[in-house]
Amino acid sequence: MSNGQQWSQPQGWGSAPGPQGGHGQAGYQPGAGFNPYPQEDVETGKALAIVGYLVSPLWIIPLVQRDNAFALFHAKQAMVYSIFMCILGAVIGAASFITCGFGAVFAFAIFPFMYPWIMAIVYAAQGEYRPMPWIGGYADQYFGSIVADRRPPPRGF
Repeated sequence: MSNGQQWSQPQGWGSAPGPQGGHGQAGYQPGAGFNPYPQEDVETGKALAIVGYLVSPLWIIPLVQRDNAFALFHAKQAMVYSIFMCILGAVIGAASFITCGFGAVFAFAIFPFMYPWIMAIVYAAQGEYRPMPWIGGYADQYFGSIVADRRPPPRGF
């Protein structure tokens, strides 16, 4: 900028959103632990969400039951992570096979991808609705149609 003019950011940039700002949710504050689920869902689904990350096949339980929105959100995250790790493992295995074992060096490529897994466990333990870093957005993109069902169970069960 010449002639002594200074550049300034457009109004609203770099400041915290107001009462209606951020992701279209009222009262949203980045990093404030915003949670759209009822607190009851968070408390009852927290253990299942954590176990779903720690023991890979157990993320299937909330997908089948669909009675807890918080556990279902984290189950979709865990499912995407499991699919991603299977693909990464297949690529590393193929590289190892093609290079007669020298591709096993690529097995160390798995370690950086433990970061999203660890952070997802922390988010679930804190009762936060936060997608997994790097790959969590794909859960809603591909599995967003899987939603919690609030119907009571059939009688006689």
